[in-house]
Amino acid sequence: MHRRKAARHATAQTAIEYMVTYSWMFVILVIVISVLYEYGVIGGATSTGNICVPAAGFSCSTPTLNSSGTLMTAMSQQNTLPMYITGTACNTNSSTPSTFLTTAGSATLLYPGHAAVQYLFDCPVQGTAIGVPFRGNLWFEFNNGPGTGTSISKVATVQTEISSSEDLYQALSYVVYNPTCLSNTGDIVTYTQSTTLTCDILAYDININTGVALTTEGHSLIAYNSIDGSGNIYTNNVPLDLNGYGVGGYGLYLQASTISLHGLVSTAGGTGMPGSGYSPCEGGGGGGGAGAVLAVFQSSYFISSFNISGGANAVYTPASTSTQCGLGGSNTLASGGTGPCVVSRGGSGTTPSPPSLTSSLIQGWYNSGMINYLSGASGGNGFPSTSYPNSYGGSGGGQGSTYTGENCYAGGVGGSGQVITYKYTTAPVSLTPP
Repeated sequence: MHRRKAARHATAQTAIEYMVTYSWMFVILVIVISVLYEYGVIGGATSTGNICVPAAGFSCSTPTLNSSGTLMTAMSQQNTLPMYITGTACNTNSSTPSTFLTTAGSATLLYPGHAAVQYLFDCPVQGTAIGVPFRGNLWFEFNNGPGTGTSISKVATVQTEISSSEDLYQALSYVVYNPTCLSNTGDIVTYTQSTTLTCDILAYDININTGVALTTEGHSLIAYNSIDGSGNIYTNNVPLDLNGYGVGGYGLYLQASTISLHGLVSTAGGTGMPGSGYSPCEGGGGGGGAGAVLAVFQSSYFISSFNISGGANAVYTPASTSTQCGLGGSNTLASGGTGPCVVSRGGSGTTPSPPSLTSSLIQGWYNSGMINYLSGASGGNGFPSTSYPNSYGGSGGGQGSTYTGENCYAGGVGGSGQVITYKYTTAPVSLTPP
C-alpha cells in the first residue's frame, strides 16, 4: 500500500517537473502559430470567399484582388467630418503603415453618408496565381480639410483571393479628361486638347497642358486643391450685339488652394459695331471693356501673363456737327461712358471699383452668377446716323479709353480689365459634394 502511494507521488512529481520544464515551449509554440496566422501563412489566409469587414464608422464592398496585389473595394463613411483621402495602404499585421499609395481612388473626397466610391490598395500578396489567398488590413491617410493635420486610420479587414490579372488602375479611372462641365470635387481634371466650357468646373485638381486652349465663356474654374497648367485660357466675349454696342469680355473666376498658370490668360473686350449711315462705319460703337480675373486662393497664386486689353473701336470716318448723342454701355460693377452730344469721339468708360472682398460677398456673387460681376462693360452705342457724314461714336466699355486719331469720332477703345486677388482662410465658394 505504501509502495503504491509512493509510486503515484513520484509520477505526479514527474508530471509537474515536465510541465515546469517544457511549458515555455508550449507558450512559444502558441505565439508562433498566432504570428503565422496573422501573416496569413496558415489558416488565416485560407479563403472562405471574398469578405470585407469595415471598421466602426465605415462600410466596404466585396473586394477584388489581382495578381499584382492591387485590391479594389468601394468605401463610404458615416463619421462627422468629410475625409480628404491623401493615401491608401494595405498590410498583413496591425502595425500602422509607413508608406501610402497616393491618389488611389475615384474620389479623394469622402463625405459622411454619401455614396460609396472605389479605392485601390497595394497589398503584399504571396504569389501571383489565381486562387492565392490573402488576408490583411486596409488603411486611409487623410485630413478633414484645409488647415487640419494628417491622420491615419484602419478602415477595414479583408479576406479574399487573387481572382484576375486585370489592370485595376485602368479599370478605375478617376482622372477626367477634357470635360466641358463637371461637379465632383474628388476628380482630377486634365485638359489635353482645346475645349470650350458649357458650365463651371468643380474638381479636386485642374490641369491645363501646354498648347491647350481652354475657353471658359464666363464659367468658373474651382478646385479643392490646385489649378495648374501651361496652356492658354481665353474667356471669349459676350454675344455680339447687333445694335451698335461693343461687346465686353467675359470675366474669369479662379478658386483653389494654389493657383499656378504659366500660359496666357485673356479677357480682351470686343470691337464695337459700325453705325448705320451711308458709310458702313458711321456712328461706330465703342469697344467693350475686358473682363476682370478674380483669383481666390489659400496658399499661393501665380499667373504669368495676361492679355486683358479692351476691344477696339469700330472703323471711323470724318464727321460734321450734330446734337445727336451716343449711348453708354454698362455691366454690374462699371458702366461705359456716354458718347458726347457734340462733334467728338465717345467718352471713356467707368473704371470698375470692386468693394472690399469677403468670403460671404464672393459667395453671393457666385450664387447670383459670377459672370454678372466680372465681365467687362459693353461699349457705348454710337448714334446711328442716317445722313452722311454724321458718325458720332459711343463710349468705350468699362475702363474704356478714347481713340486719339484725328477726325475720328467713332466709339472709344474699351480699356483693360483688372486682376483681383483674395486670400481666404475659409473657402468663399462652397464646394458641392460629389
